[in-house]
Amino acid sequence: SEMIDYSDPTNIVVKSMISIGGRGITIYKLTEDGLDLVWDSASEFEVEGCKAYPWAHNGIQDEEFANVNGTLYMADEGIRETLA
Repeated sequence: SEMIDYSDPTNIVVKSMISIGGRGITIYKLTEDGLDLVWDSASEFEVEGCKAYPWAHNGIQDEEFANVNGTLYMADEGIRETLA
């Protein structure tokens, strides 16, 4: 993946990431005793995501909420009849 640079295994660099669902991320390190918590985003991703995309926060992207005359609405006659 071009999103993560593994060229130096002692210094892995995350260049970018995509979040789908979820409101945060937790990173653990595998040890001989199990997993140790390294970092937890808490609400940071949710807060920043909401600032950047307020229109999408808690949005449901189902056909029930498709824009009239939008791509999904126009692509399926059955959906148009259901929503009409």
